[in-house]
Amino acid sequence: MDELYEISRKENRQQHIEALDIGDSIAITRRIEMQHGFAEGAITEHNKQVRGIMDQQAHRARRRQKAHKYKVENGSFMTRDGALIITAVCTRVE
Repeated sequence: MDELYEISRKENRQQHIEALDIGDSIAITRRIEMQHGFAEGAITEHNKQVRGIMDQQAHRARRRQKAHKYKVENGSFMTRDGALIITAVCTRVE
């Protein structure tokens, strides 16, 4: 007997951004272990990469959802375990 399985596609981040309600946000985060140190400038590069990804996706969302406005922000913080969390957040503001 042949059985067919349907594999549903997972929603991707782009779809989530475009479906945001006003005031809702989507984030990308990257966790970096700081125990072994980090090359000079590497943290800045990670910040640029994460922010760049979110900026591109917000730009696409603005083109597709002309009535929506999005704001992208980024930052970082240290965890209690000593890891650095780098994040970029896209929020629908209108």
